Amino acid sequence: MKKILYILVLAFISLDMSAKPLITLRKKSPLVGHYQDPIAVQEALALLIQKHGLQADTIAIELSERFRRDPKMQVAVARAYHRNREEGHARQYLAAAFRADSTYAPAYVLYGDIFGMAQPDSAAVWYDRAITADSTYAEGYLRYADVMMRRNPEAAKQRLQQLHRVKPDFNADLYIAQAADDSGNATEATEYFEKAYETNPKEMSTKQLANFASDLYLKGNKDKALEVAQYGQSVSPRSATFNRLVFWISHDNKDWEAAIRNADLLFNQSDSVKLNEQDYIYRAEALQGAGRNDEALKEYEQYIASTEKPSVMAYSNMGKIYREYAKEDEARKDEFLQKADQMYAKIEDYDPGYSYYMRALVAKQKDAMKQGLSIPFYEKLLALPDVSKSRQAAAYEYYIMYYANIKGDMKTAKRYGQKLQQIDPDNDLVKQIMAVGK
Repeated sequence: MKKILYILVLAFISLDMSAKPLITLRKKSPLVGHYQDPIAVQEALALLIQKHGLQADTIAIELSERFRRDPKMQVAVARAYHRNREEGHARQYLAAAFRADSTYAPAYVLYGDIFGMAQPDSAAVWYDRAITADSTYAEGYLRYADVMMRRNPEAAKQRLQQLHRVKPDFNADLYIAQAADDSGNATEATEYFEKAYETNPKEMSTKQLANFASDLYLKGNKDKALEVAQYGQSVSPRSATFNRLVFWISHDNKDWEAAIRNADLLFNQSDSVKLNEQDYIYRAEALQGAGRNDEALKEYEQYIASTEKPSVMAYSNMGKIYREYAKEDEARKDEFLQKADQMYAKIEDYDPGYSYYMRALVAKQKDAMKQGLSIPFYEKLLALPDVSKSRQAAAYEYYIMYYANIKGDMKTAKRYGQKLQQIDPDNDLVKQIMAVGK
């Protein structure tokens, strides 16, 4: 046994990277008692199997003989071999564990682990045997659920609910939710996460809360997602997931001040955050929504400068701000409208229809139709395939008013009135122009 003790202790010291090299070991050393601890034996023997296989086999035999009536030690030796994928040796010592105590549930669980996900049906049989051997041993139920959740979800749930009846403190709903989430079943995960959350949110891990809130958001249940994310912030204030969700949902709800506050939490007070395009756009839009247009423009400009392919939305929103500036400052109206036109022009390669339509509106704002500055843009718009009826209608209404009111050309105005009538027969302007001269 002295040989066993010394080699096992060497293994323990090699596991501890901070330990000093072993020169001598006295029997009074606190490490001496480790060899009688099954968990410690498993850790040490697993390392020895990996590095010194022949010595490990000899030690395993001696340990098994020394503790032949102790199923815990036999399972510890078996699991050390299982961890090194030496399943033949693992079965050998499991047989010794069953001889020591045929009702020792962890031995059945380890046998199931040997089959594992590669042979889930066989694994489930052994996990069931563990439950039969000891109905209070939670690992049997949990392992069964793990291997059967994809193959037979109802059977897995039944086992978990059975465990809850045996151990009322066990949160079956939370475990089912996590298993469903791991398997990619977001619908079921959300259902059971909600049950677990309503029962006791404190039992949920930060990751579970984050997954639950994210699933709610993706399913469109933003009110509940906001509630869960805000609770998550109270638990983990530096979580990028919670800060982003509260930020985004506040943006969607047009709660601009809350969006700005939470944008700051995401950008400046979150751990391991990876910012994306929507984060930058939403922060600028929140500033814009709060009337802080100068700051919003700077945000858009910084974002555009940081990426090779800026979002169309950034240019569109900047164009909107410049149009608002033009309304507020008559002296600089032309300057701001020129900037607005430049923003919409940058969108042409990505969305020509929207670009031409918005440039037509800017041109109309500039000359109030007097020079027909919108006409070239509407001509380009109408030449595109699949133009929406609303944009066609806007173009035809512009032509009608320009030719009727500015040029005095009723014939041409009526010709466009007929085109507008085809797509919008109830349009009031159509009725007015077609009634002229009757």
